[in-house]
Amino acid sequence: MQCDKCGNEAVIFQQYSGRHLCREHLVADIGARIKRDIRAGHWMRPGDHLAVALSGNKSSRALLFFFHALIAQRRDIRLSAIIIDEGIAGYRNPQQIRELADTLGIPCHYGSFEDAFQLTIDTVARGNDAGSSCSRCHQLRTALISTIASREGITRILSGRTIEDRSGEILENLLLGRVETLIHDTTGTGSVPWADPLGSIPRYEVDLYADLRCPGADRACCPYRGTGFSDEVGELLESYTRRHPATPYSIAVIGKALHGDCRFKGRMQEEHEHTT
Repeated sequence: MQCDKCGNEAVIFQQYSGRHLCREHLVADIGARIKRDIRAGHWMRPGDHLAVALSGNKSSRALLFFFHALIAQRRDIRLSAIIIDEGIAGYRNPQQIRELADTLGIPCHYGSFEDAFQLTIDTVARGNDAGSSCSRCHQLRTALISTIASREGITRILSGRTIEDRSGEILENLLLGRVETLIHDTTGTGSVPWADPLGSIPRYEVDLYADLRCPGADRACCPYRGTGFSDEVGELLESYTRRHPATPYSIAVIGKALHGDCRFKGRMQEEHEHTT
């Protein structure tokens, strides 16, 4: 199997594009897409203090490595990592997660559910249906990261979410009728905005990128994974994507259109009320 760009040995086949890519062209392709989204979203500006939400999985490690290389020659942008201990026995070890950041000389900020909320996800799971622990964990983790970012003067939080994560969240909100979540603008005043630089890239490409560029990702699996509605939606999306590879992109486009359309209608309504 040869790379369609240079003829060297290919390491991946992009189902949605029909291309075989070698190591060098895969890395270049992913880098180009991340930079394109950075420019489109205006996610990097002079004076920014960026922070990667570092969970230890492949996508967050790949993100930290990429941004470290991207801003290595810049003195007007700072980069940090935020590490959260959710309180899940035998799962993530914050000290191990910190290893890549230490290697790259990137400062870390810590937070734990026990210190911030006086609970752990283990206690949440024991006290409720284990299926609700995933959504509760996501809510608390997002809130704690945002709190730490505000305290440390961070201007933007970088998430390692892939196209599957984004489209899965949109599909879940559609199925549950959460219209307000679909149209919510995360860059609103009063909170540190989030960005998904890997949000247009499939997980299998990000995983391979991480293996090639920064091996050693935490492969521990959360014991509560597969018990919640989000996991069911993820399995549904994964099954359908095997037959229709462009599905995550289509759903992401729908989510973006819904968000943009509702914002446009909201502005029109405000202008109408102002003039009457």
